[in-house]
Amino acid sequence: MLALHILAVLFSYGVVAGQNPSLARCQNQMRYVCKNYWTKPKSGNVGWTYAEKKALEDYLMKLNAKLEQSVARIEQLEKNQLSTTNNNNNNNNNNNNNNNKWCHSGWRQFQGSCYLYQRAGSSWKSAEHNCVKMKDALNLQNTPHLTSILSRSEETFIDNLRSGATIWLGGSRAPGDRYPYTWTWTDGSPWGYTNWLPKEPNGFNGKGEYYIEKKSQWNDHSDASRRYVCKYNL
Repeated sequence: MLALHILAVLFSYGVVAGQNPSLARCQNQMRYVCKNYWTKPKSGNVGWTYAEKKALEDYLMKLNAKLEQSVARIEQLEKNQLSTTNNNNNNNNNNNNNNNKWCHSGWRQFQGSCYLYQRAGSSWKSAEHNCVKMKDALNLQNTPHLTSILSRSEETFIDNLRSGATIWLGGSRAPGDRYPYTWTWTDGSPWGYTNWLPKEPNGFNGKGEYYIEKKSQWNDHSDASRRYVCKYNL
C-alpha cells in the first residue's frame, strides 16, 4: 500500500513538472495524500504505526518542497522563453525593416547610403537631374543626388568606385558668389569635410567655376562633361 501511494505522489510530481499547474494545486495534492494516510483504517484493516506515518509524512513533505522548487524553476523557464520569443520577434521585425533598406540592384552600399557610378559623361546640371529622376524611375524612398563626401573614409570609397576617372561631386555655389565662397551639397548634407587641391577653389578669375569636380582631390570647375556618382540615403 505504501508503495502505491508513493508511486501516486511521484506520478503527480511528473505531471506537475510536465504541465506546470499552480503551486496551490501541487500543495493541495500533497495535503490530500497526507490526509488519507492519517485517516483511521476501516474495521478489520491493519493500520499504520505512528513511526511509519511520521516517516511517510516527512518524505511527502520533502517531495512537496521539491515540487515548489520545480514549479518555481518552470515558471522562470517560461518567463525566459517568453522573453526569448519577444526578442526573436523584435529581431524578425528589425530584419524585415533592414530588408527594406537594402540598396537597389546595381547600387553599392557604404554605411547608410547607396551609390551608383555613371560612366557616361554629362554636364553637372544634367548629371544632378539624372540622379534626381531615378527616385521615380526606381521607386526609391529617398531622392538620389550627385554624391556628397562627408568624411575621408567615404572619399576612399568613392575613389574605389571612380577608378581614377574625374567625376562630378554634388557641391556647388551660387553664381556671383565671392571669395570666400559658400559651398553647399545638393543632397542637403552639412558642409564640413573638404579635400581641395592646393590653391583651390580659386574661381578662375570669375569664369563660372561653380561646381566641384573630383580627381585625386577637389577642384572648382565650370560646367563641362564628366562622369559622376549618384547617392541616396537609406
